[in-house]
Amino acid sequence: MALRSTPLTLPYLPQLSPVKNMGVTNITRFHYQLLDLLPKDFNQYLFGYASESQLAYSQATTVTNADSYREGMVMLVPANMAEIITSQVKLLLPNVLEALKMPFFVPNSVEASFTYYGDKCYYKIHNDNGTPAEANRTISYVYYMHALPKQFSGGQLKIGAELIEPINNSIVFFKSSLWHEVLPVSVLSNQFSSGRFTLNGWVRK
Repeated sequence: MALRSTPLTLPYLPQLSPVKNMGVTNITRFHYQLLDLLPKDFNQYLFGYASESQLAYSQATTVTNADSYREGMVMLVPANMAEIITSQVKLLLPNVLEALKMPFFVPNSVEASFTYYGDKCYYKIHNDNGTPAEANRTISYVYYMHALPKQFSGGQLKIGAELIEPINNSIVFFKSSLWHEVLPVSVLSNQFSSGRFTLNGWVRK
């Protein structure tokens, strides 16, 4: 697959209808997971963009710049593409807050970023609102994308004793204050597109 020095252009962005009859949900003490969030063409549109923009990614960092604490890559999301996910996050937020036993609030903003975890990548235990600049992050979300059939193993999101599998076209919500980690990924090939891709972010209060 040819590498690109800049992200793909956006030839069109069809209108996404609001979430209505939601798919399968898994609700636990710590997280809210919804399977089959987007229509298939939207899921593949996002995955195609994420997996064919390798040279637009940069090395992921942490606020403490600790050595060997995080291995992965991140990429900015064009605003009109981010809207595919952030609009759905806003629509789902009342259900998420109710399921997680949190009071309702109107979000101040919803952030979004692409992440990539290749072979042996990981993110050790952390939370998402531990600094003054992040303090109003209230809900974290992770939308998963990957090649079909899946070309990697591992990469589960671990929250407490719960392990959440990275399932294509699923989204997971949890409180930003919870300590969590991404377990190491093992990729079957050296193709960039075989890794673990997410579009993730935070709902700020």
